[in-house]
Amino acid sequence: MKQITQEDIKHLAKLSRLKLSDQEVDKFTPQIERVLESVKQLEKKDTTTIIEHDTLERSLSETRKDEKSQSLTQEEALRNAPFTENGYVKVWGTTFDTEEA
Repeated sequence: MKQITQEDIKHLAKLSRLKLSDQEVDKFTPQIERVLESVKQLEKKDTTTIIEHDTLERSLSETRKDEKSQSLTQEEALRNAPFTENGYVKVWGTTFDTEEA
């Protein structure tokens, strides 16, 4: 397995839109390496006797009866949103490597 480098961590941070300091990159590099090594150990385990479950497939095929019910008002839906503007939830984020508020 390829060893994880600081450049790999910086690349992952950029893809995840995380801003990491050099100290954080230094800290996370060996931690990620240990996590991946643990996953590699799992690959060595014999899983031939494990029975697959179809829980997801079964739950998707079991549908409830479609019943009409009262919807939330706009005020009720926005009640717990920390920031709202013009009747919508206002969020902070980054888009295409540019920060917008």
